[in-house]
Amino acid sequence: MPIILEIICLLFVGVYGQFYYRKTLEETEALVALMLFATGLQNGLTASISNFSVKTTHLTGTTTDLGILFSMFTQKKFRKNGELIGRAKLLSSIMVSYVLGAIFSGLTYYYLEFKVFYIISLCLLIVIGYDAYKIHVRHFNTKYRYIRIYKKFNLLAYLYDKVHGIPEIKEKREKKRTLVFDE
Repeated sequence: MPIILEIICLLFVGVYGQFYYRKTLEETEALVALMLFATGLQNGLTASISNFSVKTTHLTGTTTDLGILFSMFTQKKFRKNGELIGRAKLLSSIMVSYVLGAIFSGLTYYYLEFKVFYIISLCLLIVIGYDAYKIHVRHFNTKYRYIRIYKKFNLLAYLYDKVHGIPEIKEKREKKRTLVFDE
């Protein structure tokens, strides 16, 4: 739900900016507030998913954490700690991604202006679709498939059956297709 709300906010900024924006101070403040709300949603989502160890929308905490880690690495006893090394790699990758994303977004905005928000929204939709697909495939690949758990047939189970084939359904179909004359 937070990502969908973020998409709605970004699409609104894109549509309003492309068709209605008159460059007044009030409009600018409202659009910036909406974008800040969207980044706050993203930050809250990633923070809660990562047990509050990753924040993606600002670098102040990341820079502080990296500074602390690098100062710890000056002591020999911390250099071999795999957990600290992993944390430093994660924070460094977030920082590099943030800076590269800012450069890429700035250049893209220079050429596309407010249309860039459509591209961002499309990317977020692709992420949602991919995550939903992976969750459902993982769910249906287990021995506790939807049909076994709920004893009901639904559209998602039907589509999965068409793509991957579920043996229990095929057996039921074969039993249903036997005619009285065949026995």
